[in-house]
Amino acid sequence: MSKKVLRFITLTLVLAMVASLAVGCGGTGTGTGGGTAEGAVDGMLPDVNPEDYRGTKVVLATRTDPFQNEDGPVCKAFEEKYGIDFDFTLITGSEYVNTIAAA
Repeated sequence: MSKKVLRFITLTLVLAMVASLAVGCGGTGTGTGGGTAEGAVDGMLPDVNPEDYRGTKVVLATRTDPFQNEDGPVCKAFEEKYGIDFDFTLITGSEYVNTIAAA
């Protein structure tokens, strides 16, 4: 191929990449990570009723004892506020990925 053709293909690919970045990174989007959701009241979305989940059990798989770091106290406060129970499953580091994948 000639240099002109290769330059044209390269330029086309670069423009396509820049356009996809502009579309993917621009706009407001819905966002799911970090921060607070728009319209959230007391950390909950308006259409979520915490009472619907009272008495529910959540299994938290962790590599470390949750009461030796911030997980335990946060889960306890959540249990008291919303009535959702936590069951902690301690998994060693080498088995963590396989255990989670199998579950």
